[in-house]
Amino acid sequence: MKRIHLNIESLEDRSTPAQFGVPWNEPTHLTLSFVPDKTSAVGGQSDLFAKLDAQMPREVWQQAILKGFQSWGEVANINVGLVTDSGAALGASGPVQGDARFGDIRVAGQALTPGNLAVSVPPSAYLSGTYAGDLLINTASSFLPSSLSAVALHEAGHALGLPHSTDPQSVMFSHLNSNTVLAAADIAAIRDLYGNRQPDANEEHNGNADNNVLDRASRIRYSSSEYTGATPLVVYGDITTPSDVDYFWLKPVDDYSGPITFRVQTSGVSLLTPRLTILRENGQVLATGSASGAFGGVVSVTLPTSNSGEKYYARVEAASNATHTIGRYGLAASFGSLLQPTALSVDQVIRGPYENLKPDVIAKLFVDPATALFDDDLHENDDPATATQLEPGQGQFSAKHLQATASLSDGSDVDTYLVRTPQASGNQQWVFTASTRGLGANGVTPSIQILNTNLTVVPATVIVNGNGTYTVQATAALANQDYYVRVAGPSTVGNYALDVTFGTVAAEVGTYSAQTLATASSIARFKLTLTQSQVLSLNLGVTGAAGAVRMDFRNSSGKIVLTLTARVGDVVSGVSELLNPGTYGVTLTPIDTTGPVRFTLRGTSITIPIGAVVEGVTQKPHAVSVAFPDEFAKLGKAGLKWVLIFLS
Repeated sequence: MKRIHLNIESLEDRSTPAQFGVPWNEPTHLTLSFVPDKTSAVGGQSDLFAKLDAQMPREVWQQAILKGFQSWGEVANINVGLVTDSGAALGASGPVQGDARFGDIRVAGQALTPGNLAVSVPPSAYLSGTYAGDLLINTASSFLPSSLSAVALHEAGHALGLPHSTDPQSVMFSHLNSNTVLAAADIAAIRDLYGNRQPDANEEHNGNADNNVLDRASRIRYSSSEYTGATPLVVYGDITTPSDVDYFWLKPVDDYSGPITFRVQTSGVSLLTPRLTILRENGQVLATGSASGAFGGVVSVTLPTSNSGEKYYARVEAASNATHTIGRYGLAASFGSLLQPTALSVDQVIRGPYENLKPDVIAKLFVDPATALFDDDLHENDDPATATQLEPGQGQFSAKHLQATASLSDGSDVDTYLVRTPQASGNQQWVFTASTRGLGANGVTPSIQILNTNLTVVPATVIVNGNGTYTVQATAALANQDYYVRVAGPSTVGNYALDVTFGTVAAEVGTYSAQTLATASSIARFKLTLTQSQVLSLNLGVTGAAGAVRMDFRNSSGKIVLTLTARVGDVVSGVSELLNPGTYGVTLTPIDTTGPVRFTLRGTSITIPIGAVVEGVTQKPHAVSVAFPDEFAKLGKAGLKWVLIFLS
């Protein structure tokens, strides 16, 4: 057996700070959950509820944290809905976004290094696991609602991808300050990533065709001309400003005179507290209801009888006593005696990223989600000559973030998209990142190629291929130029989301080892030494004749902490658990190979940004002294000075 011995390496010089300037793929569908106590969290157990409940009422501390995220969403294309958390370990294997077990952003608590108030992880093109967006509160610290809200506002900015700011008026300033309102620089920074908050697709943005008055109401459409009322009807909208009002209208199915139930939901969708009013065409109010609380809600109103010859109108707005007056919502209507049992609930369909689907596809979701195909193009965009123009996503009008919800209908289907890179000043080139991820019960994760107008494949690095996500990145795309994005199986059938973003920050992924395994019995072994606690994001690529290569990553006790297996011609990725300082063994073994195969192991360290700490705590690289106002001084001992530690 041939063994390849490599020298011990230290990863410290490869350990790059958590990468900022990268947006979430689906910022209008973000969710947040509070992690239950005793959940495994970064080498310990979360005690968020026990410790913060002892300092203030639960609703108060949860609202203080949520307020930090909502502040960003009110000025940009971001929604954060509150969901329950199953208690799966932080960093559990799963998709970056849309994991049904917990929120995309998870808030946990743990006693950290004395003085650290909180740490958080930004989204990243190379982060293929569920750590993205996670926030860890230091439960050894004492908080007031106002100070907790200030910490959450700062850390929410990091969780959304913002770095520290040099503007002293910014809530992202490089040391925590008394600023609790977004400064102009903060608004500009978050909009640069996500764009201005925009009206929903029901409004045509021409100043005269929005649906904010009764006589311009948007129609709630049937799924087909043969619609019988067996499934609910669903539309989506957005209350974009505190004074925004949306109107919709519906006619009962022919010869129906029974009850109609209208339901508006923001629970799990946004933090908007909604109000729903049902009216006749002449404006007469028939019924009304409002949600309560600060975490989103559901309002259901039933008309006991109806007239098939009459139109009924639904008005959606923020409740008069709403804590949060801006956010996305879903509106459903159902005909009580005609409704049949459905495979998915109204709640599941409203929470999903289904705004772009036609009514007939939404109806199919209710009936048979396992076979529903989203936007089946019938092979019409299989080649560049008939490519689909990729556009900004729902509620977005930024040329930097393009999206599509689509499907591959059979094993030979190929989807081709025409993409225009944004304009740029001077000789600036764009970092072109394209990502696919599976959607729903029938979700698939196809691969991606980027081509120029000569149909030549553009060199791109596979950043992620795992946990239901496939991401490639080309780092030198020309500005104001056409490119094609090719999405294909092979032999893949199902639904996917395609996200294309243009930025200036490339994923920093280093090569740890690249070796050839000459025979089927060759084994490569080497060691990696970590000098600080960290999480590794790794990808393994393999080339050669046939077969695969398996990588096992073991701690000093011999326990496998991460395994990846890549077939020839493929790249797969994964994220480790939190790794303590020490020496780790890496073994790469060929599987079913018929000749030489070459592997490349690449990756990066995810370094979590650190918040404010008490003076005197030893930490590198440097600290800045700052005096806090009395409100924040209450967090520590009398007269205590505070410093901020931040990563170079």
